[in-house]
Amino acid sequence: MAEPRLFDRRCRLVVGLPQTDYSTVAPDAIEVDGLRVQFKVVKTDTKEPNTAEVSVWNLSPESRAIVSAKGSKLLVIAGYADTVRQVFTGDVRLVDHTRDGAHWVTKLQAGDGERAYLYAQASDSFKSGTPALVVAERLASLLGLDPGNLAGEVALAAVTFTQGYSARGRVSAELDRLLKGLGLAWSIQDGRLQVLAPGAAAPGATSIEISPTTGLVGSPEHGSAPEKGKPAVLSVKSLLLPELRPGSRFSLVSESATGGYVASKVEHTGDTAGGEWYTTVEASLL
Repeated sequence: MAEPRLFDRRCRLVVGLPQTDYSTVAPDAIEVDGLRVQFKVVKTDTKEPNTAEVSVWNLSPESRAIVSAKGSKLLVIAGYADTVRQVFTGDVRLVDHTRDGAHWVTKLQAGDGERAYLYAQASDSFKSGTPALVVAERLASLLGLDPGNLAGEVALAAVTFTQGYSARGRVSAELDRLLKGLGLAWSIQDGRLQVLAPGAAAPGATSIEISPTTGLVGSPEHGSAPEKGKPAVLSVKSLLLPELRPGSRFSLVSESATGGYVASKVEHTGDTAGGEWYTTVEASLL
């Protein structure tokens, strides 16, 4: 990532009601491009939904009405002229329009898969001999999100419930109980389930290089382990890397730390009018 990309930033938003499959936005959604946009996206490898806070300047009255519609989804797409990627998609929970002198500022807060996480309910009983995979796929279907790599990871566990299985209550809590019992952790990444063994990288994830020549900012900072017996956390700041997400592999080259790492928390911050255009990542050694 060459230095001129600091001055070649791009960001656009898509806001609208979801289609019936809930995973995509309806064709009549509005697209915001060319206006000033600020964003802060926080993604983790935990089950709690990722979040986005977005401000956009001077939407038209018609567009302000559309983004205020209850149940809307938000897509944040950012990067550079030659590399633009989706950095967030989620459910809009709060919209606020305020005057700032001659300008209207619209602020949106959203959570990735948040409605499904909070409200989807299960009331299922499974007979004896049911594979864990059948239960997992049923819970994923109730969430209404892309199942991602769930099937492959659960199938590897090769667990069968000889005495049957009952799943009742919030689907997110039931999925957490099931996967913890299999030694797996899960998260929602851009509307898709991601299931991993603790500390593992996402399958098929392409390694990204972070170095002084590709956008490394300052020196990586070594932190303490989040829990006893777990690896220490390294914090790295770079020019915006829209493709980086929890579970991503990256190769770090710096004076203080070099090696292969996997991201556990990623924060993207940006302002198309200048200032912030960075990715900060917390990671551990692979």
